[in-house]
Amino acid sequence: MKKNIRLLYIYRLCSNDYGPQQHVHALNKYCNIVFTISNLHKEGKNHFVRCNSSLFSIFYFQIYTSFLLLKYRKNYDIILHRISCGDFLIGFVCYLIGKRYIPEYNGDLIQDLIDRKKNIYFQFIQSIFNHFNFFISYRLYLVDSNLFSLFPFGRSQIKTKSLIINNGFEPIDTININKNSHPNLFSNSTINLGYLGSLAHREGLNSALQLLQDFVGNLSLIIVGGSIKEYKELTSSLTSKVNIKHFSNRSRVDALSILRNCDFFLFLREAKASSHCLSQGSPLKLLDYFYLQKPVIFSELPDHQKFIDMSLGIYLNDFISYLNGNFQFQFNSSQCISYTSTRSWSYVLRKFNTFIESDNS
Repeated sequence: MKKNIRLLYIYRLCSNDYGPQQHVHALNKYCNIVFTISNLHKEGKNHFVRCNSSLFSIFYFQIYTSFLLLKYRKNYDIILHRISCGDFLIGFVCYLIGKRYIPEYNGDLIQDLIDRKKNIYFQFIQSIFNHFNFFISYRLYLVDSNLFSLFPFGRSQIKTKSLIINNGFEPIDTININKNSHPNLFSNSTINLGYLGSLAHREGLNSALQLLQDFVGNLSLIIVGGSIKEYKELTSSLTSKVNIKHFSNRSRVDALSILRNCDFFLFLREAKASSHCLSQGSPLKLLDYFYLQKPVIFSELPDHQKFIDMSLGIYLNDFISYLNGNFQFQFNSSQCISYTSTRSWSYVLRKFNTFIESDNS
């Protein structure tokens, strides 16, 4: 007779990691997780481990979590572990005690280290940790196949060992978005661009600022995300007066309410001259953009071509030609509806639940 698989979920996040928090909240809500170990007491069902982003806290979290794994090893069958920079000990302990271990990768951690200006030694160590977690894992949970490039030494096994579970989104009643909208933010005399999320350099917002400077008076930009300090650093190099409105980190409903009247959204993630991912994982912001049924301006990365083919957006260089009257662009809003119809969290996580249930032996 089959027994119920008891799933343990481990994750360590910063308090302002809004996208990742949406992800772990969805897993807690839609998957049969018995209990969690995390540093976010709002999410965890059982164990809260106080931890911040310092190097000491990272290792403390792993050591204390390892103690909990040993203490309660009879209470769970499979461990799902959202991998953060520096994680290796938890997987090693799972291997020692013979528990099935599924590391969850949501992005390129080496690129995260580059963004944090960590040197090549940190990057090399993280690469070793990635491969260690890969080889001791029972399965890999990846949010996109573009993350295969994190494991160059596991190419022979990567496809058969990986569960590709794309990110999803939580549909919001559009009435709530509309009633909280901010129509006074927008100018009828300019094209209004919108951006949601991190202000990290890899997001390509420098390209957007250059675009604003080249077309002063024709474009305005609304940014929702990042701190005031990050915004000031981002705009410090501007040499001309451009129309930008910035809102620090907001709730998702408020963010979408602010952005809903934009004409275009920005997704200008940059390609890196390295072996790392051309597009990091499965970005949540794209789903929110498409949910608002507006076209997206993309950087020219291979992963973005499928959206261009679906008439969901336009490449940045083509958008510049569009502004100059040299390019015709047609947006197909029905494709937004089609694309997002199968990307709700409750829908995409069925695949993971099905795998866990089929493994119930």
